[in-house]
Amino acid sequence: FTLEKFFNNNYFVFVSGSLFSSTYEGSDGITYNSLFNSNFALNVLGAREFIWGAKKQNKLTVGAKITWAGGRRYTPLDLDASEKAYDAVYNYTQRNEMQYKDYFRLDLSVKYRINAQKVGHEFGLDLVNVFNTKNYFIQEYNPVLNEEYTETQLGFLPIFYYRIDF
Repeated sequence: FTLEKFFNNNYFVFVSGSLFSSTYEGSDGITYNSLFNSNFALNVLGAREFIWGAKKQNKLTVGAKITWAGGRRYTPLDLDASEKAYDAVYNYTQRNEMQYKDYFRLDLSVKYRINAQKVGHEFGLDLVNVFNTKNYFIQEYNPVLNEEYTETQLGFLPIFYYRIDF
């Protein structure tokens, strides 16, 4: 499903959603979930421009993007076998049957552009993962502590930039 309001009157909105099942048949003849079988994904993004100046040459753009998707699939660890092997050993009888919690991320951006006669200057601030959501990425094993732990993806990240076009 896609819904789009093309850029007009200084703004745009784009919504895209999908429901799906991603599986594969292994060489053993059994059907498994793929790593990417999160079952759904939703993206919403939009931006608004504000233009001013004596010659209408400057603009401020404010935008946002929201991503919400089902959690990534994974295979659980076999802790007893991992302890004996002193390395991660997975329980492949449950291949990709486990699923992390849903993925959610909100990004915001603000940029200011000054258009001069032969050069353009742009100052921007992107705020990635505004809520610092701890989205799960991968399951790991610590052989020293005989524990499993989950690494998360990138947390909050502010990015300031300056760009010059000539």
